[in-house]
Amino acid sequence: AVIRAVEQFSKHGVFPVKGILSSIAAYNMPGLIWLLLPASLIFSDPRWISMATAIPLNLLAAFILYKLSSRLMHSNLALVCVITYCLSPLTFGWSRSLWAQHYLEAFYIIIVYFLVGWAIDRKVCYGATAIVFIVYATMIHFSALVLLGAWVVVWLLWRPPIRLSRMLLALLVCAILLTPYLYFQIERDFQDLKAFVVGKGQLNENMTTPKQSVEDNAHALSATIKSWGMNVLRAPKELLQLLVANFIPINWKANVV
Repeated sequence: AVIRAVEQFSKHGVFPVKGILSSIAAYNMPGLIWLLLPASLIFSDPRWISMATAIPLNLLAAFILYKLSSRLMHSNLALVCVITYCLSPLTFGWSRSLWAQHYLEAFYIIIVYFLVGWAIDRKVCYGATAIVFIVYATMIHFSALVLLGAWVVVWLLWRPPIRLSRMLLALLVCAILLTPYLYFQIERDFQDLKAFVVGKGQLNENMTTPKQSVEDNAHALSATIKSWGMNVLRAPKELLQLLVANFIPINWKANVV
């Protein structure tokens, strides 16, 4: 199901605004699908897609784990921690898996790194960055929402600095990430979010799948996002053409005179 959702983008250009159905018959957020999109543009085999996503993410987590561990212990012991993490059966196992929970392990390490930098080093931007990673981890699997509680605990115990401008920027990024899924949920009367909150499926027998109008609206939103992205990519080229067509001839004439 994950690969079919990913292929909707890689083969048909449909940007995913929702994830796959969870065990409680509710649609997940599209965080895992988005995470797999870059690899899906190169590979078609699910095993290669998962490994091409998990291995770089694991290497990044291992590097951050070394930096975090070396703060608290000798560098040799920090290196042992990294080797243990990289060679653990769990890390090897989820590098070939498409289960959303398995990708949270690396995100937890990244989030802890930013929380430590925020609490100990008093870096304002780290607290805001941690919120963005927590929100995206929640988009991969809803259980990561508990990390917001860890963020609050860190603030209560260490009272790290908070700057309003950084927090507003982080919240803006979070709003952009959540907008496609929330738009999809508005059309479904937030059935899936209610199911995640209460831990029980809210879909009745007449609403096991999205209505056709909901799917049409989701596809329309996907087309809008795709069009906006293409316009952003084309903007530098069009700007260059504008400069070549207008500014360069004028500047050449001025130099000739």
